[in-house]
Order: sequence, then structure tokens, then C-alpha cells
Amino acid sequence: MNSLIQKGFLGRLLLPLMIWMGILLPGTKAGAQQMPPRPLTISKVADMNFGTFCCGTTGNTVILHTNGTRDKTGNIILLSSALVSAARFEVDAVYSTMLHILFGPVVQMSANGGIMNLTLDSSDPISPFTTSWANSTVYIGGTLTVATATLPAGNYSCTFEIMFIQE
Repeated sequence: MNSLIQKGFLGRLLLPLMIWMGILLPGTKAGAQQMPPRPLTISKVADMNFGTFCCGTTGNTVILHTNGTRDKTGNIILLSSALVSAARFEVDAVYSTMLHILFGPVVQMSANGGIMNLTLDSSDPISPFTTSWANSTVYIGGTLTVATATLPAGNYSCTFEIMFIQE
């Protein structure tokens, strides 16, 4: 053993403590998430789909809730559609990880020369949240702004960004 530790004050204090811990606590193990934290794994499970609707005379908004239902403002006409769904992601994280969701900027959905604005504005679970299982399901909802009644029919699409921040 190092003679400095044996002769010094620190050595006289630490040596009995280390011996005591080795004798009385031989099977004790400490556990914690490894450092740095294990990165999140995020997988898209379902696309966001506002379903079928008609603009009416002035437009306004279609609101897609995280539970897959939708509402409208203005004189938009929501047509029956089996394809309505919130975006769904599977997040693989260490159990009990605190996550925050940051929505990206407003994005433009386009088709056939028409443009509508999509604002991501809701999540389930509500951000911030703590993961309850290794794989947590996260639903994202949003609001589609339909500015004019003269938008051409079509399958509007876009790419959006969300950020999961792990504490």
C-alpha cells in the first residue's frame, strides 16, 4: 500500500472506512443510468392525417386532437373519413426519463399549387412528461389553417420537425 496514504491523516481516515465498507457491505451495489445518458430512440408509427374536408366559402381551421378526433372553426365542412389520425411516435428511453417536446416552426402543406399552414400544438402525454415504460407512445396533434375557399383539391403533405429533450 502507498506509504503516503498509511502515514497521512487522509489515509488514517479513509482506510478504516474502506475496510468497514468491504466487510459490512460486500454485496451492496449502486445503480444509476450510465453517463452520458443512453440516447433516445424515436420511431414514427403513424402519419398525421386531417382526413377529408371542404373549405366552405371562407376557410378557417381544422384542429386535429391527439386522440385522433378533429374539430373545425369557420365554415369548413368535415367529411366522414376513416383516415383521421394524430401523428404517433414510439420513444425508447430509460424508465422514468423526463422528456420535453419542442414543436418546430409553422410548416406549409402543399398540393396542386395550393398551400395550407400546419401548426403543431399538442401532445399526449402533455409535455413535459416522465416515461413510464421503456417504450412510450407519444401522439402529436396540430391545427391546419385553411386560408381560402379556392384551394385546389389534393393530398396535401409536408415534413415537420419535433424535438425531444431528455433531462
